[in-house]
Amino acid sequence: MGIGVGTPGRILDLLKEGALKVDELKNVVIDASHVDKKGFGVFDVRDTQKGVTEILGFARVKARFESGEGRVMFY
Repeated sequence: MGIGVGTPGRILDLLKEGALKVDELKNVVIDASHVDKKGFGVFDVRDTQKGVTEILGFARVKARFESGEGRVMFY
């Protein structure tokens, strides 16, 4: 798989379950488009921030993207 797309929570779940294979992953697209009724987005809500931080700190993801073999994008 060359691309993984989803919310921070879903991507993190797939990584933890081993269902998202990082070895072949070239791009991770994190859905940051949701804004709740109060106008808060992904980076405004502490629980969601934690999920993004966990994804970026996930050992296999971190190693892959620090080596320049992939990209993390937000939309």
